[in-house]
Amino acid sequence: MNIQILTAINQKSFVSPVEILDTTFSTSTGASLFLRGGITIFSTTDSTNFDFGGSFLTFGGIAVSKSTLIGGVTSILNTSLSNNTSTGALIVSGGGGFNGDVYAKNIYSNGSPLKNLWGTEYSYTELLASAGSTSNSFSQRISLTSGTLLGGTYHLNIGFWFEKNSNTGNQSQFQVLLDSTALSTGTLLHEYIDRLSISNMVFPRFDTKTLSLTSGIHTFSLLFRNQSNGSATNISNSRFELFRIY
Repeated sequence: MNIQILTAINQKSFVSPVEILDTTFSTSTGASLFLRGGITIFSTTDSTNFDFGGSFLTFGGIAVSKSTLIGGVTSILNTSLSNNTSTGALIVSGGGGFNGDVYAKNIYSNGSPLKNLWGTEYSYTELLASAGSTSNSFSQRISLTSGTLLGGTYHLNIGFWFEKNSNTGNQSQFQVLLDSTALSTGTLLHEYIDRLSISNMVFPRFDTKTLSLTSGIHTFSLLFRNQSNGSATNISNSRFELFRIY
């Protein structure tokens, strides 16, 4: 390849367009124009479309191996749709940092759409009727089986009323289980132990647990029992409420 070298000795100023007719495409070892130093363009003309590129116009691609600073608005006019991390009009191999707001039609994470998650994936159940037990074995009072949930962080609201009809010094125990396969098995989320000093008086219990749940179907159970046989514990107005927070 015949290369003409312009040095400081024979440097020229051009007052008309310069055309290089060589058609060698650009690689790291070959091109129609080689520059050992930088290039400065003093034109401040802005680009408006693909035919009027302002101070720089290329009909092919461009590869930049170092940092790029862009002081104006950047528009990507390609309309390719994104179905995964390897498709779309803009593909970034690393992360992205933004000091301002980001607006998008739809945003996905690991194939699932992101949205305002507070209050989504909602499940609720209640059992208002009263039930009593004199046994020291756990009995299930209410259960909530969710639909197929997305993995995330959830709030579980728990509520019930209870009373002791006799033997006020005896303990009443209540358990909240996650994904129990039988009574008194599964993951114990919380346990309430109450020893009442007053009989025949209703006491409310309300609590909220923050849970990290995997994707899938989950079951929550509320169990109750007495410390010893012979003392009655009544439970009523039992409720579970589950929803995603993020």
